Amino acid sequence: MAMAAVVPADPIGERVDRRSRYLADGLRAGGLLRADVVVLCCDAHTEDRLVALLAGERAGRPTRMLEPSHWRAERLRQLGRELDGPLVLACEEGVAAWQASGARGRVVADGVGTGVHWWRLVELQGRMRLHIQRGDAAC
Repeated sequence: MAMAAVVPADPIGERVDRRSRYLADGLRAGGLLRADVVVLCCDAHTEDRLVALLAGERAGRPTRMLEPSHWRAERLRQLGRELDGPLVLACEEGVAAWQASGARGRVVADGVGTGVHWWRLVELQGRMRLHIQRGDAAC
């Protein structure tokens, strides 16, 4: 009797995929996707970096990711001008760098800061919308 190969599930890959769908839907539903997307997540937030990158692409917006070594104030201000006020998806450190630079853009972040939307809340809103559209009883 032949044995079928068992392929273990990739819980991290599945979680990143699911979260990026939720975030993309939440950003669309919130009217936040009118501009190009910039992702600023430090090395400590690798999963969030992938979620943000995929969400921007899933939403059909041009998406750029900057490594922390490129978060110099002049570079961020230049990017804000070039992209005419992008949507910035950032970890707490990315928010601090963006705000300190004085660059234009709308920030959706994982941390607390002045004038930022909370990233997890946007994900949750997207998740709830998808479940309601499918008619699921529980999220």
